[in-house]
Amino acid sequence: MHNVELLFHTLNDEGLDSVRSLKLKGKQEAVMGELLLSHEEDREANIESLGLSKSHADQISSVLLQKCYKVLVPDGFEPLCNFLIEKGLGKLLYNHLRLIEKSGEALGTQEAKESFYEIAFESSLRVPINELDFAVADRYAGLYLANKKIRSEHDPLFIDLRKLRAEITLIAAGKDNLTTKGGTILERLQAMDEMLLGNDFPALQCQCHIAYTEYYSRIDPQPQFVLSHLKEAMKYMDSLPPHMLRREKGILTAQLANSEYMLGHFEEAYRLATQLYLIRRSMKYLSSSTYYTIRYTEIVAILGKFDEAEQVLAENFAHAFAGKENNLSAMVAITYAVICLMQGRYDEAREHIERGLSINSGKLYSLQSEITLRFLEAAYHFFTKDWVFTTTLIERALQLLRRNEHGLRQDDVGFQFSFIKAVMLSQEEGTPIPPAIMEKYNQYSTGQYRFLGMVLEKIFTFKK
Repeated sequence: MHNVELLFHTLNDEGLDSVRSLKLKGKQEAVMGELLLSHEEDREANIESLGLSKSHADQISSVLLQKCYKVLVPDGFEPLCNFLIEKGLGKLLYNHLRLIEKSGEALGTQEAKESFYEIAFESSLRVPINELDFAVADRYAGLYLANKKIRSEHDPLFIDLRKLRAEITLIAAGKDNLTTKGGTILERLQAMDEMLLGNDFPALQCQCHIAYTEYYSRIDPQPQFVLSHLKEAMKYMDSLPPHMLRREKGILTAQLANSEYMLGHFEEAYRLATQLYLIRRSMKYLSSSTYYTIRYTEIVAILGKFDEAEQVLAENFAHAFAGKENNLSAMVAITYAVICLMQGRYDEAREHIERGLSINSGKLYSLQSEITLRFLEAAYHFFTKDWVFTTTLIERALQLLRRNEHGLRQDDVGFQFSFIKAVMLSQEEGTPIPPAIMEKYNQYSTGQYRFLGMVLEKIFTFKK
């Protein structure tokens, strides 16, 4: 697949209209037409029919890609990096960084080199986790430090903090464990925090507190800690360089909304998340296809606004199942499946569950996503009254959990299966649901578990 095709998969109608507005001639116009209009299985043959060799077609596609960038993101290098990151196009970002470096474009002065390599380093860590390459980030970090005009003994700490935040993202997605050579994520973060005590480095202190908010939001959910570190980060926010300020403010607003969500303050979470979503959507070079847009969709659905939730998904994740799957695609499938189950659209829910299980493999695999999808699969068969197969699925899930050292009752992910089993026994045999299970069920009535809790609530009230 040509890189320009990868780009097209992520564009909404407005973006595609911008690409179609390009004034092209000759072979470029012909190739663009095939890329935009042909079915994927016919595209290569159709391009060959234009009398082009594969290398010539690739060369033209590369030129077209640069022209698409200019019409989609006319604001320059950094906005284009943000655009590619938000679209989940890590491969294209890495290629573009190499192209600029090779051409020498924007690297004419030391100041220009410092700016380029700083942005390149930052951007290289923000790509989708299945495309993240720490070797690339380390290379740009070294070049950034080598070209930095004013150096500080704390420069390496800035690099380590940014890499640590990327590791938090990896761990939250189940791609790594909590222990590394330098200790756990929290131990390393606390060590960096101690290095900053008594020093006047507000930008680093801001980064450190932002890292804490990400840790306590995504790895060890404790909203009260998120809020305390968020307040500290805001004290130092104005010390950040301009190219980071807007992005980090957006991250903190998202963290605040996430904290309100975990505390069960769904109306306030909705207000904050909607505010951020509308701001991001108004920036033409930014998509909203991020983890926090998924969370925004959950908040909208929890408030019963299912049509609005589906609209958000359609606007931002049309590419999730269009040949450019990334680490968010399984989460998108889960979100769609929950919405469909809640509305009784069971056949559609099954399609999204099957799609999610298919996507959740290889480099995109996440144990958390598999467990959630298996729970939703069991819920689907429960709602369609195939309780014999539901029991089979629960037993399979139990085997999966045991292989991965999860318990069925005491563990949050395991509880969901034990609850379905208890409800079935209650209805079929009149066996009371154990108090311990009901106590756990009540925890799903609000806070961070509420999205899946809606499905559990429907299971509890469902009559065969």
